[in-house]
Amino acid sequence: EMKMVAKLFAAGGQTLPAAQIARLLALAAAHDVKAGLTVAREGQVSPDVLILLSGSCQVSRDSSRVSTTNAPYLFANISNEVSIPNPTHVLTTSPSRLLTLPKDLVLKLASG
Repeated sequence: EMKMVAKLFAAGGQTLPAAQIARLLALAAAHDVKAGLTVAREGQVSPDVLILLSGSCQVSRDSSRVSTTNAPYLFANISNEVSIPNPTHVLTTSPSRLLTLPKDLVLKLASG
């Protein structure tokens, strides 16, 4: 999981040293979920960064399907603002494994 997380953050423009990624993973929570679970609601603020480790999700905006996303994938608005509302609705479309990371900790580690 460490290499996958490092690649996902790097793809999003955030390079984190191995020690910081290890710290994030130690504080992360893994969840095995069924298909049909809403993992992010459009317009609501999420306190966590969400990583899809396995499975797939449907992404929609304004009740219209935007895409289907397969693992691995990083769902996050990683910015200087923790309280940005989710721009999309995300629903699992298959049994999935998700990793949640506290957004405030991710931002703190990413800023040095």
